Amino acid sequence: MNKLANILILLFSVTCFCSFLNNSPTLYSGEFRAIKTINYRDTVLTSIIYHPMSFLFNTPVASFSPANGENDGQIAFNNRPLYFLSTMRAYIDSADRKTDQGLNWNLSNSSSFPNFSYTCSGNYPTFGGISSIPKSICKSAGITIPLNNFGGADEIEFTIDDSKLHYLSPWYRKISATSTSITIPPTQLTGLCGQFVTMRITFIKTEEQTFSGTTFKFENRLTVNVPATLVP
Repeated sequence: MNKLANILILLFSVTCFCSFLNNSPTLYSGEFRAIKTINYRDTVLTSIIYHPMSFLFNTPVASFSPANGENDGQIAFNNRPLYFLSTMRAYIDSADRKTDQGLNWNLSNSSSFPNFSYTCSGNYPTFGGISSIPKSICKSAGITIPLNNFGGADEIEFTIDDSKLHYLSPWYRKISATSTSITIPPTQLTGLCGQFVTMRITFIKTEEQTFSGTTFKFENRLTVNVPATLVP
């Protein structure tokens, strides 16, 4: 899957999540996401990719609103300049990175936002429960996905897309990191088609920082992509 497709999936998913739950009543003027994506085939790790994504909002928001993203200033992640992708209203990297180079953000040359340099105090969340994730989904029976052996997260996002990039609707969830499993009833699996799906589990650690009276949100995200066979 190419870089733009991955960005579309991430953005579409988190946009849908907003309508379910707003755990951040604080108004913030930007969201800075450091995303570590781990891809599996069965229980075998096939790749690890690091990619940042940032949004600036001239009007502070209480929940994620990508359509309002502004191109106003220069953003760098670990001293690498990001570029503004107008179709997504987001700042992104020019390439996926293969190594972890830190969690430092820099905003400069903006007409509306204060300059700052900030290094997140935590790290990416961790996950070691791949062996417990089901490798097939039965549409007629539903599925329960155990959530165990992870750490460093405040909340968890979950979604599924099928081999034709059809998104499972209305199954988009953001849940507490105290949850021990996700159960999907068969009635909510009818929208999937094809033979294969990808389950995406994202563990999120959030920080909020204020610079010169302007509040920004910082998220360290670990996304685990797990393929599964879809059976009737």
